[in-house]
Amino acid sequence: MRSTQSPVPVPSSVPSSVPSPVSSPSPVLSPSPECEAAREAALRLLARRALSVNELTAKLEALGYGVEVCDDAVAWLLDLGYLNDEALARDRAEALSEKGYGFYRIQFDLRRRGLDPSLADQVLAELPDAAEAIDDHIARMMAGRDAGDPQQRRRTAAALSRRGFPSDDINAGMARFMMHDA
Repeated sequence: MRSTQSPVPVPSSVPSSVPSPVSSPSPVLSPSPECEAAREAALRLLARRALSVNELTAKLEALGYGVEVCDDAVAWLLDLGYLNDEALARDRAEALSEKGYGFYRIQFDLRRRGLDPSLADQVLAELPDAAEAIDDHIARMMAGRDAGDPQQRRRTAAALSRRGFPSDDINAGMARFMMHDA
């Protein structure tokens, strides 16, 4: 059974500019057709792969949307939780680390995606030590080869360098391998 009580009365001491607690919410303005189209385009782009805020903005601008329209679409996606630079940075760094890439390669990838450098540095600081990845790579590259061959050691070090590992870490890994192999 429906209640027949009247709405809560507003005390006379409340100024008339203050809305009544039972008043209906203000109407939600629908986005312009251009904003709606940008939002749909952004969703299609995100359906393909995860993008950073900067990547998505650049792609929408390349499609011909104006800055304000792009900002609206990005803000809408941020509100919905579909865009999250921090989660993207963590996922990407972990994936590259698991594939055997080093600090510099991961840092380059995160910055290339337009992620904030301080966020990239924070995520990189949280990655596990690369010593195990370096040791595994050295063991694979040196398997069945003469560990005393300087040319093979240079090739192995160069391969690790191309994967983005710092030279100090490579040298330490080579020293660990030489001590273990000896």
